[in-house]
Amino acid sequence: MAAILIAGILYACHDTLTITQDYVFDWQVMPYQTRIVQGETVEIRCKIVKEGNYRDALYYIRYFQPDGKGELHLDDGRTLSANDLLPLPKEEFRLYYTSQCTDQQTVDIYIEDTFGKTVQKSFSFQNQSEKEDPVSLKYTFETLPVPQIILQNDTVEIRCQIVKEDGRNNATYSIRYFQPEGTGTLLYGGTALQPNDLYPVDTENFNLYYVSNCTERQKIDVYIIDSNGQTVQKAFTFENQQGEPEPEIDFSFEFETLPVPKSVVEGETVEIRCQIKRADTRNDTDFNIRYFQPDGKGELRLDDGRLFIPNDLYELQNDVFRLYYTSQCAELQTIDIYIVDAFGKAVKTAFSFIGASSDDENDNETGGNTGGDLDDETDDGIDTDPDNELEE
Repeated sequence: MAAILIAGILYACHDTLTITQDYVFDWQVMPYQTRIVQGETVEIRCKIVKEGNYRDALYYIRYFQPDGKGELHLDDGRTLSANDLLPLPKEEFRLYYTSQCTDQQTVDIYIEDTFGKTVQKSFSFQNQSEKEDPVSLKYTFETLPVPQIILQNDTVEIRCQIVKEDGRNNATYSIRYFQPEGTGTLLYGGTALQPNDLYPVDTENFNLYYVSNCTERQKIDVYIIDSNGQTVQKAFTFENQQGEPEPEIDFSFEFETLPVPKSVVEGETVEIRCQIKRADTRNDTDFNIRYFQPDGKGELRLDDGRLFIPNDLYELQNDVFRLYYTSQCAELQTIDIYIVDAFGKAVKTAFSFIGASSDDENDNETGGNTGGDLDDETDDGIDTDPDNELEE
């Protein structure tokens, strides 16, 4: 009897105590791809966020697709069927949606807990092909520089390229020309073109040859016409000059660098001062740069901040520039740098760096410059002036 009385007193003292067995929850989703093509899979990263931590709470997932057609998978490989409830073994998980159509697609996903609380989120996917940008039909007609002085019976080579703005442009092209001044013959593919006649062009890279037939000033207008009726024109003018013809342009070049340290500490950055030297000042072709790292690991940047990816080609804006190599390992490191001109000719320079600890940093030796001697080096090959610069 006393035990019953004590139990009653205890119950009376705690009759206002409430034990919470369920808590409000939500589930968060990381940003995901909304444009998709048929057959493509999008990853959706999810996390359940609980207000409290009731240990016996369990969570379930189900989905419904009101628009389009696709498949939804859990990261454990289970495929969700529409409106079927599947248990979630963990509170951080990933979903994988695979598109199976070319229409607008929407999936509604529901997370439920043991106590019947449900949180729903909708995901919409737009088929990429529906919003694909229209094909640009624009193009340019580009040529390498040609001599402007010509003698009678001389032949000038004109290297040409049709450059499409959009690679999806499948237009075809034709060529014609007109000569408003002087007399000469224009050849394409071994065929002498007749002024104002139209000839098909079977490649985007081709050569024209102009043969002078007079001793006066000569001008030719060359037109590229595409199958959509667009026309791009380029004019060439030649002055006749009696006497010895001007020598052809020498397109050769050299790639030179100032000496660089041979030892480098992991995380350290080495500056490489570079210069492209053209053999002929009339050579105004553009240059590109690429690099490859056969040994070790590091990063190479241009002085404008661009980070290089091995074997990718980058356009150079100046003949004098600087590279910055940052070591990312403690082993021997080798990088091969290639300067490539518009004709595909490449000059390679290799740099090797011996991995060193910070204690060895003061013993660095200078090296590099496999491209030849520099005008501002000392006789022993060491740059003694810290402000030394390559020719501007």
